[in-house]
Amino acid sequence: MSGGEPAWFQAAFNRAIEPIKIELRRELGKTMRICALSYNETCGTGDAATLYVVPFENGEYPTEPPHNLPALTSPKIVRELNVNEANSYYKGYGLPGWPPLEHRIAKILHAIGCGPPPHFD
Repeated sequence: MSGGEPAWFQAAFNRAIEPIKIELRRELGKTMRICALSYNETCGTGDAATLYVVPFENGEYPTEPPHNLPALTSPKIVRELNVNEANSYYKGYGLPGWPPLEHRIAKILHAIGCGPPPHFD
């Protein structure tokens, strides 16, 4: 702060604003999710497409702790996810059921705005 406040004030102030900071981060993540999805929908589905990372439904970034997942910046990277990474993305994007890996990958691509909804027989 500016230096004229009592010593206890900084700690009390930090405690008081922490919930506000958490909520702002969450809301910013949701806004960034909408922006990334909108952008990704214009990029196409080819391997050369450059995508934005889409935050999870809760606003958290999959590339940051505690997730530390690879950045899904192209369809090729999505198709190259290992099973654990694909499972984490699938859960993080709140996708329903638990289909085979190939179907999970297709649903993840759709969840990040890269391609139409997958239809499986």
